Amino acid sequence: MTAEEALKITREEAEKEKKESREKTENKPKPSESNSQVDLYFQDLPNINVKDACEKFLDLMKDLVTEAHTQFP
Repeated sequence: MTAEEALKITREEAEKEKKESREKTENKPKPSESNSQVDLYFQDLPNINVKDACEKFLDLMKDLVTEAHTQFP
């Protein structure tokens, strides 16, 4: 077997593996949407859900950054 033949076989095998991998990825079932919900709370904020607290904190940080940009351009 010549070097060219070996390279041709290697390329063909690589293409075959790539095609099989692509087909597996395309045929993979997609996860269904879930209606499950987890209620977590911070110890210091027992009345506010973690997700809601984080969203409020993110909004506060966005406002802080916006205000800093206007005061210090």
